[in-house]
Amino acid sequence: MDRRRFISTVAQAGVLSVLPTEWAQAFPLKKELQPFPLFIDVLLPETDTPSASQLMVHIELIKHANNIKNYPELIKRGCFWLNKQAQTKFHKMSFINLSDAEKIVIVKQAEKSKNGDIAKLFFERIKQDAFWFYYAHPETWRVLGFEGPPQPNGYLNYTKPPRI
Repeated sequence: MDRRRFISTVAQAGVLSVLPTEWAQAFPLKKELQPFPLFIDVLLPETDTPSASQLMVHIELIKHANNIKNYPELIKRGCFWLNKQAQTKFHKMSFINLSDAEKIVIVKQAEKSKNGDIAKLFFERIKQDAFWFYYAHPETWRVLGFEGPPQPNGYLNYTKPPRI
């Protein structure tokens, strides 16, 4: 490793240690995709369960998108739209620079967009898939009262009548 690469790596590590968790998780993303985990966190924020980005849902979605025609392009265009709205509405350079309240305003705008608009398509498709991947994580099951799949143990009380 040459000296410049070493210094760059150390500097990046130092920056990551002082940034919020979502930034550290989003750091490996290309700059154009950095709004993506924050957008998903508006849909699935941290409450009694971890946020979507804490469960790395954005990474799972990107992997999933790579197997579907035009899906990666939808994510890129959606992130571009988020940044454009941040600039237009709040005079910020990027969606990632917005407060939580400002992010919510933009996400609500995407939700209320006309059918066929890139914002509406981005919102609907990402919401559907993000929820799918999010609730597949065992960390989210506790709040739902779901104790996990019955297998491999099976239904141990199968001889008893169902509880009402």
